Amino acid sequence: SFTWTGVAVDIPAGVQNYILQVSTSADFSTIQYSSVTGNAYATMSLIQSSYTWRVNVVDNALNYTTSTARFTVVVDTTGPGSTPLVSPANSAVNVISDSVTFVWRLVSGAASYNLQVTNVNGTTTYPATDTTYKVYGLAKLTNYTWKVEAVNAGGSSYFTGAFAFTTVVAAPGVPAAVSPASAAVTVDRLTRFVWNSVLNATKYRVQVASDNAFATVVSDTVVPLDTTAILRTPLASQSDYYWRINAQNIGGASAYSTARLFSTGTVLGVDRVVEIPKVFGLSQNYPNPFNPSTTISYDVPKAAYVKIVIYDVLGRVVASLVDGVQPANKYTVVWNASNVSTGVYFYRMSARSADGSGNFNSVKKLLLMK
Repeated sequence: SFTWTGVAVDIPAGVQNYILQVSTSADFSTIQYSSVTGNAYATMSLIQSSYTWRVNVVDNALNYTTSTARFTVVVDTTGPGSTPLVSPANSAVNVISDSVTFVWRLVSGAASYNLQVTNVNGTTTYPATDTTYKVYGLAKLTNYTWKVEAVNAGGSSYFTGAFAFTTVVAAPGVPAAVSPASAAVTVDRLTRFVWNSVLNATKYRVQVASDNAFATVVSDTVVPLDTTAILRTPLASQSDYYWRINAQNIGGASAYSTARLFSTGTVLGVDRVVEIPKVFGLSQNYPNPFNPSTTISYDVPKAAYVKIVIYDVLGRVVASLVDGVQPANKYTVVWNASNVSTGVYFYRMSARSADGSGNFNSVKKLLLMK
């Protein structure tokens, strides 16, 4: 649409017409569009390009030409519409942070897009020419929001409403091997392995090999939550073996602990066959007082959701040793308090039977002396 101010000069014969001229050249050497009107406005369709326009006022004898103006026509001066988001879905959790692919739907008329990803530390904008964009190296266990705007030569759309997601927890640290000790001898052939718990670990992997490069693995066991494992198949008697362990969760796996050499004896350890307990139970930790590690034993008579948490004297959580469903069995868990100061602490076991038949709660005191 073009508008202009009506003629303010005295034309003896009176105004006959306005002639609107539009050219792609500044000197009007070529006229692309021309429109004759008796009004001080006109409308015409233009394709995308740069133009100069002017209006001539004509009567029977005189011509008056207005000043010229230059302008550019684009596809859509209002910008494309708002963009619907696809992935990561709103409220998504455990999003793998090493490489996150953001996906949104195509917008008609959009030439490009701006993706914005925000956390508490700030916002990063990523220009994209497609409806997907891959972002690498987001922080672990962090809340993010993301949104997109569509762009063309006419401008930008409004940003979409933001979707929120949480990245996956970081992989746990390396667990510390406890038993068999390095260079231990006459170890039971049905060996019992013990290690320290690791924060945020949901399972552990214990490997036993006949060589320190673990080229020949003779036992490879994944243990959910517990920090002990007993071999089901006996090792050869009077032989050298190496063992190592890593910790795992949904975010990945830690490196393996340093391999430990041990030598078996002739004993099968059949006297240690575990009997399924009849009731829930929480034993006093041993040793107590301790420095820096102590072992806590507990009984689970039926499948149950079990939590064992360490508290300080003010009731603040110091460590979470067990948190998940465990089958019926006798268990031990090791607390390494290397990073905790000397003092009195409490450990609480709470259990809820998977079949809903009962709950169990017990609290005991332990003493750390450094």
